[in-house]
Amino acid sequence: MEADERALLDAIIAEPDEDTPRLVYADWLDEHSRHERAELIRAQIGLLRSKDDGAAIQQRNAWQACVRVLLRAHSERWRKELPKVPRARWGPFERGMVESVTLAINSWYSDADQVFMSLFGHAPLRTLRADFSGFSPPTPGTCAGLLGWKGLRRFVELRVAVQFHPFNLRSGEDPISVFLAPLWTHAWADRPQVIDLRECDLRDDAVQPLMAGPLHRLPALVFAQRSFGESVRAVLTARLGHGVRFV
Repeated sequence: MEADERALLDAIIAEPDEDTPRLVYADWLDEHSRHERAELIRAQIGLLRSKDDGAAIQQRNAWQACVRVLLRAHSERWRKELPKVPRARWGPFERGMVESVTLAINSWYSDADQVFMSLFGHAPLRTLRADFSGFSPPTPGTCAGLLGWKGLRRFVELRVAVQFHPFNLRSGEDPISVFLAPLWTHAWADRPQVIDLRECDLRDDAVQPLMAGPLHRLPALVFAQRSFGESVRAVLTARLGHGVRFV
């Protein structure tokens, strides 16, 4: 990779929420005959911006068609430019770059910090999907390990997936509530701003600390509509207001 391109990518990674560094990079790509990737960046940014500026339907349709064609033809090659990181799976292209990653976390291991921090040198990551699914229920220590990882505060959104085979459970056992307990007492900083729990098999007991105890400084929470009964959803909405959403 040329030094100029490395500097442009570093600028994008340093400001993942901003469009301007990506558009500057698109200009550089055009100047170096890499027009397809430049076109993807501009088209996906145009689509995102058009949600707010009321762009004509015809223009949106043109951008959408452009994105489909470009990704069908080139996404596999562009993905090969990203490194293979143990237990990591890169997400889709957004605004011309990969902005999310899924980490398969069976347990928090000793070199996780070093391995996962290497992700940030390659993409402007905004969303982490932490996948704890497997044959055995995860432990609170695994959740606490993730929450203590210094890289977590660089993400805007944390998505947690916890599912496992029910034949490993004793009757009445709810290990997910135990696993998620550190979330409610963690000393959250400014990021992540959103915790998405829609991929967790939750029961009402999982959110009892939110319903009964004093509220800690929590990010916004997203739950699956199916997770709770109507009465629990009503209490959570009353206590958290706009800080909770059911999808």
